Amino acid sequence: MSIVDTVVYLDVGDGRHGFEVTTGFYQDGSLALRLVAHETGEPWGTLTRYHGGSDLDVGEVLVATHSENQGWAAQAAKAIGLEDTGRRVQSGWTDLEVWRWRE
Repeated sequence: MSIVDTVVYLDVGDGRHGFEVTTGFYQDGSLALRLVAHETGEPWGTLTRYHGGSDLDVGEVLVATHSENQGWAAQAAKAIGLEDTGRRVQSGWTDLEVWRWRE
């Protein structure tokens, strides 16, 4: 699945809203996924996180579902074709979830 020009609809806050998925790369070359409000172009949130030494396999990303991402991150990850591997990486006071692209 290509996520370029993808708009996902998530149940957040006061209803269902559209978000564009934007991509970038962290300093180690791993994929960074961010959401931007489709209607306004305002940055909404960063789905993925960088954690040096996390030893991810090809096609895996670290998804933050805690704190400010709680309630929408898992929805967004599933909507763009990711699945939770069940693995976790300790990062400070919380765990980051390891997700991979569905085949």
